[in-house]
Amino acid sequence: MTKKESGYKVIVSESLVDYIGQRTDYTNIGKKYGFTARWNLKDVPFLVQDGLSEEQAESLKLELRNIGMTAQIMESEEKVQIKKKNGFLSVFKKRK
Repeated sequence: MTKKESGYKVIVSESLVDYIGQRTDYTNIGKKYGFTARWNLKDVPFLVQDGLSEEQAESLKLELRNIGMTAQIMESEEKVQIKKKNGFLSVFKKRK
């Protein structure tokens, strides 16, 4: 299978903006691209859709950015590595 045949996936890595109606906007994007909307948009990272062409993936990434989300495009076979962020309060926790 070549890279063009494998397709691309779009992953939301961060939600930068939280506003009333964001879930509705996300649902409308889901209807346009044919994916089911998630209930919790704050639980990042998450896979939005897989098996897209490069053009579809770029378009979806742009629409997600327009509603305050940072998205990444990856090849479908690529594994996602999640890096856990340390919160502000983690500085005060005891180290063992």
